[in-house]
Amino acid sequence: MGGFIPNSPVGKLQLLFAQIQFSKRSCVNPTSLITSLGIDTTTQQDAQEFSKLFLNLLEDKLSLQTDTTVSTMVYDQFRGEYEYVTRMDFYEFLASQESSSPSAFYELDLSLGSKSDVTLDECLAEFLHEEKLEGTDQYFCENCSSKQNATRSIRLRHLPAMLNIQLLRFVFDRKTGLKKKVSSMVHFPFVVEMSNYVETQGVAPSSLTYDLSAVLIHRGPSAYSGHYIAHIKDPVTGTWYKFNDEVVQKIEGTNFKLGIEEDLEDSKKGRAGAKVTKGSHGSSNAYMLVYSRRDAAKPESVPACSTTPSLSDPCSVLPPWVQTTIFNENENFEAWTRDTASRKVNH
Repeated sequence: MGGFIPNSPVGKLQLLFAQIQFSKRSCVNPTSLITSLGIDTTTQQDAQEFSKLFLNLLEDKLSLQTDTTVSTMVYDQFRGEYEYVTRMDFYEFLASQESSSPSAFYELDLSLGSKSDVTLDECLAEFLHEEKLEGTDQYFCENCSSKQNATRSIRLRHLPAMLNIQLLRFVFDRKTGLKKKVSSMVHFPFVVEMSNYVETQGVAPSSLTYDLSAVLIHRGPSAYSGHYIAHIKDPVTGTWYKFNDEVVQKIEGTNFKLGIEEDLEDSKKGRAGAKVTKGSHGSSNAYMLVYSRRDAAKPESVPACSTTPSLSDPCSVLPPWVQTTIFNENENFEAWTRDTASRKVNH
């Protein structure tokens, strides 16, 4: 994956991933990547909008690489396809009167509706439901040059290896003219069978089984402030970890579960807090769910870098400038650690 300009967003991302994998520090600082993207760190950003824009940026930049495993990485891992299907009621018996417009997606944006307690299945069903185009919303038929009653729906055609589901917790309030947070309890399964939702012929059901891989939550009642916490499953070991700024904690047990911060946030609202039932979890703060397709290739564990560069070292696959940065950072950190320990002994 060489060839990236060090100061470009992709170069900074490459370095950040290398630091996460090979740094001696317990945590790394992503400020250089954020700065390269021109993001104002003093203002809370829309996480869903950032996800879309960042994946689009990566796909655009990576597509310039000659190595096809790199140039198609975002497409292969994150990009799916659905189509908007419109059928006129007057021509319901004619398949030719069904028009479709394909569209690529990096995530499914699911509305939580007005209910205080919903399931992921209900959200998916609402996303795919047929909408009637009648009255002032009639569909203009180009063949007959007139408006006709019609139905419109979304049809899933292809799902990516990593299925990103955005729960639309931050919505525009027309009364106030501001964004507000929707605190509905959402129940989501550890395993979701997407074969019930995809209308593609000849696809084996096993290739549409998805396992929960990450849950991102937003603490706080406001859409303009709060605290983000990520829960991510190690694809190699199956172990869950909670990422809370610079603190990373291993979640005990084999299943995902939210920490006390979810219960604390819900208790302020007079609610029972996070709910766990067999095969599923419930949260009023989860805003992003990531599911990985079960038959997708799993990554292999990567050993740590040695302190002395060599061709046999895992870091040797990295571009020279990344290797040098990692080695220098690790040496400086180890020197700082020794110096700190020495100071403690002397005092």
